[in-house]
Amino acid sequence: MDARCIFCRHKVVTEISNIFDTRFGTPSTYGCGKCTACGLKQLIPFPTLEELRHLYKAYYNFGGQKHNAYTRIRERFLSSFWYRLFLVIDGDITFHYYRGSGRLLDIGCNEGRGLDIYRQNGFDPVGLELNEVAAMEAREKGFAVYTELLESFQPEQLSSFMT
Repeated sequence: MDARCIFCRHKVVTEISNIFDTRFGTPSTYGCGKCTACGLKQLIPFPTLEELRHLYKAYYNFGGQKHNAYTRIRERFLSSFWYRLFLVIDGDITFHYYRGSGRLLDIGCNEGRGLDIYRQNGFDPVGLELNEVAAMEAREKGFAVYTELLESFQPEQLSSFMT
């Protein structure tokens, strides 16, 4: 079966095969493909909603840990000079240092660490997160977080949070 683009539904051509996760050790392998029409690069096969929920809950995201040695060390690291240096080296600084205003949608917001940063930088952030445990943690911090796929998300849902 031909892979179809998750955005425009045109054919996706495989560019790289046998990609696997070296960071979290997920058991699956994927390919990376490029849409022949819009150029969007994406996983092949693209995980189903159930697969994504399982992957995020089991391997990637926040699992509800609080007040243990790991979470204390993690919080100290995330507020340290060393973490900011890591962000510069990793290249993940675009939004962490960008100041602005208005709504900002954080797709894959985890437990809301980025939402905190965006709020401090002047934005009114909202999150999308498949891991319900992580989403609940972000909601406890006062953020609007939705647990659905991007293609199901309707921006008018935000109107109840606007003043």
